[in-house]
Amino acid sequence: MSFKSRLLAFLLLISMTAHAVNADTITLKNGTTLVGKIITESEGKVTFKDSILGNIEFASSAITSRSPSSTSTESAGQPSGSHKETAIAVTTQNKDAQANPDDNTPKWSRSAGISYSYASGPAPSAGIGDNINYSFNVDIKRQTKTNSISFDASLGYAATKPYPAFSDSKSAMLTYEHFITKDFRLSSMTSYSQNKPQGLDRSLLQMVGLPYQAVSNNEWNIFYGPILAGFQYKEIAPASATNHLGYGFYQSITYKFTPALSIEEKLQALEAFDDTAFYSYNGSLSLIGQLSKSLSLKNTIQLQHNPVAPAGFKTNSTQVMSGIQVAF
Repeated sequence: MSFKSRLLAFLLLISMTAHAVNADTITLKNGTTLVGKIITESEGKVTFKDSILGNIEFASSAITSRSPSSTSTESAGQPSGSHKETAIAVTTQNKDAQANPDDNTPKWSRSAGISYSYASGPAPSAGIGDNINYSFNVDIKRQTKTNSISFDASLGYAATKPYPAFSDSKSAMLTYEHFITKDFRLSSMTSYSQNKPQGLDRSLLQMVGLPYQAVSNNEWNIFYGPILAGFQYKEIAPASATNHLGYGFYQSITYKFTPALSIEEKLQALEAFDDTAFYSYNGSLSLIGQLSKSLSLKNTIQLQHNPVAPAGFKTNSTQVMSGIQVAF
């Protein structure tokens, strides 16, 4: 070997040794050892810079041991081909760790909130003017990879011009969804509501639908699908109830301007099989701001059609709501 060749080999050895001394060594649960540099580590995720593949991201929980700024010359001098294979195996392993298809562990989420709303007068001719409502709500959800179930309940107190005694409004909703495929799900919703300011003594609704997820990416989330429903409305005066079976349509569109700011549109329309004049719809447009990981602010405009409004009451109403929600 010539002097120049020996000198180049010596400089290469020094360079590799220096790289090894300044490198981070991480051992993962599957026994793989990584040599490189930790770029960032936060919120349970690690970004690791590999000299061949570039940045690799994986969960902190996948690490069994780490040794910053120290490793052996043998590891540093590992052939590039075998190192690349190891890195690829690690990338695959950690993707599985982040979204394990066999993990069916239930995930729970809970939140509570308070809101203020203003609604147009339901019966101006009867002297019942605009309505101001204050409400409290609780949401609980359990989800696995195959299904989800959620329960939402709210209790509100309203004052109506010319401001008689406060009257209450109540609602409760139980929703179950079974994920048939990635895009299709079978959905069942049972709801109960009472809105005395709007002249509604009670409303019972049972719906079964087959929503389709048309678009799902970092910005857009679009659902729509058909509905079959059984519903009952009972107005306060006269105290009569109507029962119907019907069909309808459901739609939900969400667009994220940023991870912390989004807009959401929802529409639910129903019509009775036995009475085409009996129909209802409920549409809303919301602006949602995520103030922190557990705190969000929501402003909503809602349009609603009440098919059994008492005499003198408007069948259509407009409501503006603003509320804050806290996850716990």
